[in-house]
Formats: sequence, C-alpha cells, structure tokens
Amino acid sequence: LRWGRPVVDVLPAGLVYVRGTSRIDGVAVEPVLGAPGSYPRGDSSVVTGRQGQQVKAQGEVMVWTIESLKPGEELEITFFAQATVGVTPGQTLINDAYVYDPKWPDD
Repeated sequence: LRWGRPVVDVLPAGLVYVRGTSRIDGVAVEPVLGAPGSYPRGDSSVVTGRQGQQVKAQGEVMVWTIESLKPGEELEITFFAQATVGVTPGQTLINDAYVYDPKWPDD
C-alpha cells in the first residue's frame, strides 16, 4: 500500500537531535530537519495528539516520510537527543510525534 505520509517529531525546547542516530526498524534513516516551529499543521495551527493533548513543542523539527505501510503494520523510529544547558536537572520533557496528512489537516 503506497502511503507517503510524513511522521513529524517536534522536540521539546531543551533537546537537540544527535545527528546520525535515527533508525526506522533498526535501519539508519536520517530525518529532514526543520527550524523550530516549522512543523506542518492545519489551518487552526493546532495539532492534537493521540490522547487529545495539544502538541505545543517549540524545538527542532524532524520529519521522516514513510513511503508504504500496510493496515495494522507498525514501525519503530528511534534516535538520540541531547539535553541542552536550558534543561534543569530532574525536569520532565515530553516528546510528541504525529503523522501529518494534508487531506485531514486538523485530525
């Protein structure tokens, strides 16, 4: 099944992607990197997460385009991120990623 949808991960402020560490199902695949705040979203400029939370991250943007995915198929994207000096010891950072489909921009 041809899919061609981007998986977008907007890192929380205080984290930066460690170049060369991205893997999709164990295979090295580098994301396209974008400037903070440059992530795709619908007309409302709001992205809602799977549990109904609003995605509000302001950090570095990583995008992987997944060319094919069968119904019910899963894949795993892993990477390393490094905390910057702006992170306080013990601080909790939440990283959200989402699939963007321009046909349903607010979903």
